[in-house]
Amino acid sequence: MKLDTTNNIWDAVYVGPAACTSLAIFEGAIYAAFGASQAYAYSTDGSTWTVSTLTGTGKNANFFEWTSDSNELWKGLTANTVAVSASSINGGTWTDYTVGESSRNISNIFALGDGIVVGRADGLWVYDRVNNTYKSVTPEYDRATDTDNFARGTAYSGWLYVNTRRGLIRYNGTTTE
Repeated sequence: MKLDTTNNIWDAVYVGPAACTSLAIFEGAIYAAFGASQAYAYSTDGSTWTVSTLTGTGKNANFFEWTSDSNELWKGLTANTVAVSASSINGGTWTDYTVGESSRNISNIFALGDGIVVGRADGLWVYDRVNNTYKSVTPEYDRATDTDNFARGTAYSGWLYVNTRRGLIRYNGTTTE
């Protein structure tokens, strides 16, 4: 969408292959995700859009999130895969990370500090740099799974506030309340 300032309305400038599932701005471009089986698109001017031509699932995305501290673009790709790129335009590369088991879906991804927090039906997952893997910081949700768990949230003053089936929790990188 692009704002028509003369008529004060939004004009459609790009219609993707499916409903847009996520947007993010990174390195002067806006990225639009259309689901795990659709190629994402990006634009540097908001009018002209380029569909990713990366091979395999590298061109697909469910969610996008930008980490300002580390200046990386992240995407949620499949039920239990996130990927990061420092150059995500065509010709760029993505590095995949596994998050939990594939039997539970990623609900959303959130930037917190220099990393990504992954919301899944079975918990909130963070990257463990020591063991080079993602771990759940809310293991109690393994027995309280819900597709709506951790699907919505926002970061504010160093805390990530996210929804669950039971209510709202917050996480600051070390503490969950």
